[in-house]
This record gives sequence, structure tokens and C-alpha cells, in this order.
Amino acid sequence: MEQRLVPLVESFGFKATPNERFHNFETGELRELDISAISAERIGKRRLEFIFPMLLIACKNLQCPLVFFTQQEIRMNLFLGPVEVSGLPLQIARRGKTVRSLADFLGIEKFHHYYRTGRLASQFCAVYESKKLVQKRANSPVFEAGHTIGGRIELFQDFEVLAKAVVAHKRDHGKAFHLDRRGEDLNLQFYYPIFVTSGPLVECFVGNRRPQYRRVHQIGFLLRTRIGVEQRAFRIDVVEEAGLRRLLTTVTVEMSQIAKTIQRRRQVINESLAWITRRLGRKKIDFQRSHVSGEADLD
Repeated sequence: MEQRLVPLVESFGFKATPNERFHNFETGELRELDISAISAERIGKRRLEFIFPMLLIACKNLQCPLVFFTQQEIRMNLFLGPVEVSGLPLQIARRGKTVRSLADFLGIEKFHHYYRTGRLASQFCAVYESKKLVQKRANSPVFEAGHTIGGRIELFQDFEVLAKAVVAHKRDHGKAFHLDRRGEDLNLQFYYPIFVTSGPLVECFVGNRRPQYRRVHQIGFLLRTRIGVEQRAFRIDVVEEAGLRRLLTTVTVEMSQIAKTIQRRRQVINESLAWITRRLGRKKIDFQRSHVSGEADLD
């Protein structure tokens, strides 16, 4: 399945790496991600400054349907999950103004696809034909529902791998940081964790009445898991193979919107980079790298 998806991903201008390995920061063990891919959007012509969208993809060649149970949600990153980003500047500071997050400055909630649907799933199950249960009638299959298919395919592990891969890549970005006291340049990486299935994808919307089922190409899934001692939420796009092309088109449009916003408000970005450079110069290297990885805010 990775070999089918890599050409599609690269047709959107990404450099894709199948079966990429990364270090689990909790255990030090190597984990494998089915596909990682990176692209770049240049900001300005005079300086080498870029934003980098990164796709972190887990895929399963399934035949059984996956059913995700969605509910109506408030369209805010507080409830629908944050956009994962690392680099500089992650905070926007202007003289006489309150320090803001980069997401707030960019107005991400107004255009990012995480916040456009208003429906989100935090529960799911696979529906598959059982090989264990005794058939009650001749030629009548018996089905089971759960997170583990056939006793061997544990879907939650794939979602956990995506969460760990996001954190690992953000920390690697931080570890590579060395402060330039003359002034830091813009350098941002935006992460899109994606789960791709070859089987049918079904949304079960739980409203006030009976549950409503419909076949879809894409679902927003919120994974709540523990990272170290911290409980965190990760937004994951779940798509069929047919839905991946549409999602990649969406990612391309979002990165273009972010680039245009940064270009239009370049002076504010430059002021923030100068402010961050001064503040980071007073901090130890471990804090600097934690800030770049998105794990520590400046005062």
C-alpha cells in the first residue's frame, strides 16, 4: 500500500520516504512509520526562509469497514485539537500588545480544515467477519466489532505511532536548533498525521435522534493519549485511499494561505523573531530547544 501512495503524495510536490524509522523518545527504541513526506513553501525572495508541511502517514490495507462515531463540536482548537507546529516564531509579540500564539495570529481557526466540519470522532470500531464464532445459520456470516482485527491488527497502535511520530519529529527539530544571536530567521514545520485505509469508511453521527450512518472519504479523529506524564490530544485525519487526494489538495491550499498571511504581515513576524532571539539568549540550550519543539513558551 505504501508503494501505491508514495507516487500520489509526490505528485503534490512532497518528497516521500516509505518505512521511515524514528526514535521513540520514551523508550529509545526505533519505531517505523509507513510514510513520511515533506515539502516547502518559500517566504520572500531575499532570505532563505520557508514553511515546511510534513505528512506523517500510517496506512492499512484493510477490506473491512471502519466506523467512526462523531458528535457536533464547538469549532475551536481547544475542543477540536491543535495544529501541530514547531520552529520559529511560535509566539507573536508586538510592542504594547499581549503575546499571542502563532495559530491565533494566523487565524487558523478560520480556514484550517480541522475547524470547518464541526464534527469529530473520538471513538471507532472495525466491523469484520468473525472466524471464531459458530455460525447460527448455514451460509450466514457472523460479524464482530472492535479495535483489533482477527486478533493481530491493533488499530490503536497505528494511531499511537502517529502521535509518537509527531512528538519525535518536533523534538528532532528542536534538537537541531542553535541560536543565532544576530537574529533568527523564520523556520516553521506544520505536521499532518494521517491514517489511510483501503476499506470503507463510515461515519455514525450520534445526534438527538437515531444514529445516522453515511459512507464518507474523510473523518476527523481526536486521539487522547499519554505522552510521558502528560495527557495530550492529537488530531488525526482518517481517509480512504480515494480521500487522500482531496486531503492533499486541502493541505496545499492551507499552506498557501499561511504563507500569504506571513508575507502580508512580515513586519510583525520580524519584530517577533527579534523579541524571541533576545529572550532565548537568556535561556539555557535545553529550554531553547524545548521552545523550538513547541514544548515551552517564553514568558
